[in-house]
Amino acid sequence: MRKPKTLEELINKDFTLRDGRIRLSGTWQALHLAKPKWEGAKTYLCSVKAEQTNPIGKPYREGSATFEYSIGSAHKGPKLGDILECLILDAQGYINSRASLDEIECYQTWASDYGQDPDSIKGLQSYHELGDQTKKLLDMFGMSPQQFMDFVSELEF
Repeated sequence: MRKPKTLEELINKDFTLRDGRIRLSGTWQALHLAKPKWEGAKTYLCSVKAEQTNPIGKPYREGSATFEYSIGSAHKGPKLGDILECLILDAQGYINSRASLDEIECYQTWASDYGQDPDSIKGLQSYHELGDQTKKLLDMFGMSPQQFMDFVSELEF
């Protein structure tokens, strides 16, 4: 099987891993928030599922998670591949920032990489929310941070 060019190509199709296959599926629905994340933002609640099989095709793990996803008002609605790409890229940035054991240094690395003020309390809250989101994503895939990074390195997006 050729490598997918986009995550949209992975949706509802099998993707071969070294130790089996994975299939991603999901749905989204619009949320009507009284106070949008920013002016004109549309927020969606996205449910994503990852089903994994072993090399002989026997199902052995299924994980799912729900995430909030916001986009600008000019968009009609998200594509599941776009949502997954954002989640994966965010998780990569968070995992890469965790190279140091010092919590403050981890946050400062992430903040400088993503244009955040390293002294901002709001930025630190965002970093912790990203950590929670990353944990949910890793749990959904049933992978350690290193296994996740290896999986993502096989994608071409």
